[in-house]
Amino acid sequence: MGACAFIAGRRGKRAEIFWIVIGRRAAAMVDTRGYGVPGPVSGWGEGAGQVGGPMRLLLMAIALLCLPPVGVVAAPVDMTVMFPDMEPFLMAGEQPGTATGPVADRIGQLARDAEIHITWTGPKPRSRILAEMAAGHPVCYPNIRLTPDRQAQYKFTDPLFLPPRWMVLARRQLEIGRYASLEALLADPSPIMGRLLGASMGAELDAMLMAASAASLPVRGSPSDLLTLLAAGRIDYMIVDADALDIVARRAGIEVASFDLVSFPDLPSPEPGRIMCARSVPDEIILRLNRALADRPPPRSE
Repeated sequence: MGACAFIAGRRGKRAEIFWIVIGRRAAAMVDTRGYGVPGPVSGWGEGAGQVGGPMRLLLMAIALLCLPPVGVVAAPVDMTVMFPDMEPFLMAGEQPGTATGPVADRIGQLARDAEIHITWTGPKPRSRILAEMAAGHPVCYPNIRLTPDRQAQYKFTDPLFLPPRWMVLARRQLEIGRYASLEALLADPSPIMGRLLGASMGAELDAMLMAASAASLPVRGSPSDLLTLLAAGRIDYMIVDADALDIVARRAGIEVASFDLVSFPDLPSPEPGRIMCARSVPDEIILRLNRALADRPPPRSE
């Protein structure tokens, strides 16, 4: 059974090549007279220069037990993805159970590769999604950061995207250039920082924000909502992924050139986004997604 499990992990062209090799090896070892005959590979059989014995029987057994019938593929499996307000990266589709946006496109392609049927449900409050998962409901949360406490409770795929590039976006009136570091900015209780309620920015940055003296406004909404609040003067600054800022600004209809975008030397290295699933989600789903991710490496983070 271990050999079958190993073979089941091979996909696509690699699987075709594997079976061609196995077939040729087995064919070379078949002796219609019932005993070993001289073969092209020395050392495979019971004696040098002779093919047969245990190796012949092993390969024939693998072919008989593990080779799927022609035309049969892995059976599709179902997966429920519950998502928060992630506009413009992930939004509810027009049809029930569907979603649109760059994150939905990325996960959808991986799911098709992995023979997984996804039912999308959302947007839901982040706290509601985490409560559903903690209660054992078989749901997954898309593009979320791995933290030590989450790793102890849930299952994670490999990264969906490359890590984000954190920078601080601030109103010009803040004169953010007077702060030498993120620590100095967070130590000032006067400016108001906007952040998404229940969203992690990685263990190290989360710890800095928790320990800060800065006033903050937790927002139950999307990155586009935060940017709208910044433009309206309700908050003074926010931490953004600089590589994804343009798409957020376009969705919000806001020109980011009117703000200051600053990188501080003490901004922690971020974690890439992954799919996080409840413990009740079968391991097979995680394995299939990781195999698909191996064939489609992360693009630039959306």
